[in-house]
Amino acid sequence: MGFHIIIQKISEKTAINSYILSNMGSLSMNLSSPLTPMPLPEESDEENILVKMEGNTQTINFSWKLGTETTPMIGSGDGTAAFTHDGTNWGLTTPDSTILTQYDQILFLQNDFIPDGVSDSYAFYIYDDANSDDPVFSESGSITEVSVSISGDSPVIWDARINFIVGNSIAAFESNSPERPTFVQVVSTISGRADLDWKEFQGYAVGEEPTLTLTRVRYKKTIGGAWETLTTTSTASDETGYQIPSLDSTDEYIFKVAHSNSEADGTEMWHWSKPRRVRIA
Repeated sequence: MGFHIIIQKISEKTAINSYILSNMGSLSMNLSSPLTPMPLPEESDEENILVKMEGNTQTINFSWKLGTETTPMIGSGDGTAAFTHDGTNWGLTTPDSTILTQYDQILFLQNDFIPDGVSDSYAFYIYDDANSDDPVFSESGSITEVSVSISGDSPVIWDARINFIVGNSIAAFESNSPERPTFVQVVSTISGRADLDWKEFQGYAVGEEPTLTLTRVRYKKTIGGAWETLTTTSTASDETGYQIPSLDSTDEYIFKVAHSNSEADGTEMWHWSKPRRVRIA
């Protein structure tokens, strides 16, 4: 197919949280930037005042064909580490052993994968099968619609569609897992070392900011190499000058960071920052 789409549900109530799509049908990404016109009386159209009163909205709509698959399509995992490249295609790192029929997939989507409440959030990834690095596109948001249909012209083929909206729901700010931080900068001014500066998510409701207990940093070479993970006991929401030494000079690296508020490492979903790249001095 050339690329794979993977949807990940971020919910404490769902153990099987990842779904990989096969038999891709269509994919569309739409950015809406509404403007309200205020035409002036007795003036030409050039004098029309365009007022920006609403923010931008991005939606992602995609469809695929449901069929009985020969490999697992659902699994569990943590962030992008839940997915792996076998040298040819992207797949699930920890797949569920069940091989789902098309009817099993319908039940899974309708009963287990749709949002149980506004506290459930989702991550959307597009992976290029020819590239074993990070996803070529990723966004966080929620699913607004899951639909399946079948027609008399093709009575054995089910069409499935998901409508995805980019953003954060308010209740997700109050969940146990801290939202993903943002890199301020990633630089390398000293040979073999990278300096990372990041800032914690700023959109929590007043009084709902989580207490940070752990910070996890992941990094790897842009071309080849496996992910390395550093876990610290940092509780700083704004980290300035975090240093990673002993990197290979002149190579380019990818960096990500995430926070947790759980002392029991691994019991919560880590919300990773968008990756940043830097060439090492």
